[in-house]
Amino acid sequence: MIQRIQTLYLFLAFVATVLIFIFPLAEFSAPGFACILKVSGLTFLADSTHPISVNTILLLLMLICSSLLSLISVFLFKNRLLQLRLIKIDMIVSIIFVILIFIYCEKFIGSNVSEIKPVFYQAGSYLSLIVVVLLILASRRIIHDDKKIKAADRIR
Repeated sequence: MIQRIQTLYLFLAFVATVLIFIFPLAEFSAPGFACILKVSGLTFLADSTHPISVNTILLLLMLICSSLLSLISVFLFKNRLLQLRLIKIDMIVSIIFVILIFIYCEKFIGSNVSEIKPVFYQAGSYLSLIVVVLLILASRRIIHDDKKIKAADRIR
């Protein structure tokens, strides 16, 4: 299981999704207040008179789904086709997660257009992009292994 490089890619993707729970996704600042967007919600760093409600439950659900798919895919090394399907579903979920990060940031900026300075994307946003790259690499290696096995079966 661990001898295959795609298992390492999948495990690193799982670790990166777990780290996204810890690190912030984006930071917004304006005169008088600053806030951080995390998967768990929006955290205000200073007292704010702006009542802003941002529901991030969809981000949380997508991230939980992505991390579970990555972890399950690690243990499906004997069934390459199912592993490949789960990785492709995980890629779709991870891409939707990245898109949702940008949508939430634009939604927040749109509610306070005159005051918000540019968004500063934090480590969580970059880790989500790294997850997508790791899943693509794992998918390519599984396809490569499958071609090798089919070629070896043809020789017999």
